[in-house]
This record gives sequence, C-alpha cells and structure tokens, in this order.
Amino acid sequence: MKKILAFALAALMVTSLAACGKKDTKPTEDDKPSTSEQQGTTEPTSEEETTEGEIQGDPVEYGREFWEAKYPNENICPFTIEENGKEYNYYWVSSLEGWDGTIESWLKQPFNWNGWHKTADGCIVNKDETLKITDDWASGEGMSSFCTITTEKYTPTSAADATQAS
Repeated sequence: MKKILAFALAALMVTSLAACGKKDTKPTEDDKPSTSEQQGTTEPTSEEETTEGEIQGDPVEYGREFWEAKYPNENICPFTIEENGKEYNYYWVSSLEGWDGTIESWLKQPFNWNGWHKTADGCIVNKDETLKITDDWASGEGMSSFCTITTEKYTPTSAADATQAS
C-alpha cells in the first residue's frame, strides 16, 4: 500500500512540475491586468528594488513578463489568491532555495509582492491582516500551477484567547 501511495504522489509531483512549464505563446487575456488596473502604472525602475531584492511599488507592474525578465530561463509558475471574491495573479519558481511547494514557503519568495505573512497565532494573512489563507492551504497542502488559494475573513486572536483555548 505504501508503494502505491508513494508512486501516486511521485506521479502527481511530476505532473505538477510539468504543468508549470514556460509558455511559448503570448499572454492570454487572463494574464493581463484589466484596463482599470493598468491606469497609472509604469514600468518598474531600479529604485523600486531594495538591496535585498524585495519589490516595492504598484503590484500591477509585476506580471508574468516582469518575473520572466527577472528570472530568465526559469519556469515561472502561476497561481491565484482569491480575495473577497476577486482572484489576483501570483507566481513562484520552484528552483528557488527554500521552496517546498507550500504557501508558507512562497511567503519567503520575492513573488510575494504585497505582504502576505505569518502571524504569531500561526495564520497566513494579507498585509493589513483582514484576510487569511484558509486552513486547508495554510496547513501545508501542496500548490500546483494554476491553483486558486482561498481566503476568509481574519480576526486576530489575543494572547488571552489562545491561553483559554489550550
């Protein structure tokens, strides 16, 4: 039984990695920001990058073409995060150090352009801590290309609440 499960997981990994191959075609309409998102954006400048390689600025600027230029010859794998009913495009590169295929390892990648982070209570939340990644994704479920990570409203737990729960 263990051999069958190991084989099935290996096959799933190979399929996932194959799915994030580089596209040879032009971006589809789904990959492009909407007209309203395009207004007022410019190409990123070198001033927008910090010395540590963190990206600063308007996230609409960091589409697939930006990441392909920044990481040439790498497979840029797309996925989305659903936030309040709207899906936002994000990417990852599986060859970067520390990548284990989970949303938690993605947090440390430069593709996390808008401040998703882990809180003291163990939740993965957005920059303003109003949304959190649902427990099924935050618990270590592996991501695949073109998957959609779901979110829900986040209410921080206080230290007193955490003590009473245990």
